Amino acid sequence: MILFVVLHESKELVLKAKVIIEKWLKPIGLELKPSKTRIAHTLKSLNGEKPGFDFLGFSIRHYQTYQNKKGYKLLIKPSRESIKQHGITVKHKLRGLRGATQEAVIKELNPIIRGWSQYYLSVVASKTFNSMGKVMFRKLWKWVVFRHPTKNRGWIRRKYFKKYGNDNWRFMTNNKMYLIKHGDYAIKRHVKVKRTKSPYDGDWVYWGNRLKKIPDKSPRVIKLLKLQQGKCSHCQLWFKNDDILEIHHIDQNRRNNMNKNLSLLHGHCHDELHRRCA
Repeated sequence: MILFVVLHESKELVLKAKVIIEKWLKPIGLELKPSKTRIAHTLKSLNGEKPGFDFLGFSIRHYQTYQNKKGYKLLIKPSRESIKQHGITVKHKLRGLRGATQEAVIKELNPIIRGWSQYYLSVVASKTFNSMGKVMFRKLWKWVVFRHPTKNRGWIRRKYFKKYGNDNWRFMTNNKMYLIKHGDYAIKRHVKVKRTKSPYDGDWVYWGNRLKKIPDKSPRVIKLLKLQQGKCSHCQLWFKNDDILEIHHIDQNRRNNMNKNLSLLHGHCHDELHRRCA
């Protein structure tokens, strides 16, 4: 099965593309499945269908707005079908764990919640995460009541829900093992690559802020570069490609290589700090 999307502002060109694709697929024994092939407008209704489309679990659609000159903005959200399937997965998992311990439930659900949430971290998903938190609470409460039908609400809360930071209703054991919530994950918008940039242009400072590994640069330097958002922690100026960079130990103990004790500095800033301490 092949999944793909053709995007263009002209409906006529999209229809021509559909014909070309059908001709291209035929010699290799493939064809477009009518029930899966859909032509839609991302802003307006087309042929009685709602605007926008779903792809790989994402709902992609333009919404009208008066906040910009175009009069619309693009929002990519988790699709309703993906939200529904995620809820069903959790529901079936809890049903199969009715006789299990709280620890077992947490171990089973945490990878499911983590994976689903991380998949949607870069899109408009805050409201979805909050609503999924409410859904999860209802499902967990049903699981607990099924196990203890004769216990009251106060007893159930004290046994299965604890205070965790600002959260007074965290599904957590006495040994601090807790269930991840969708809302624990902060949305991180995807930042487009500048059109003037290339991975081969030698701008390791720019790519170090985007990638995990850069040839000839230590992982520690790259990690500090990201934590400091490309700025020297002493002078607060941006790093440049030809700058000499040094890792500074804040407590002057070179054996203490914990991240909170390290900072990335310009070479001259590093020398200045050591002169002050001398």
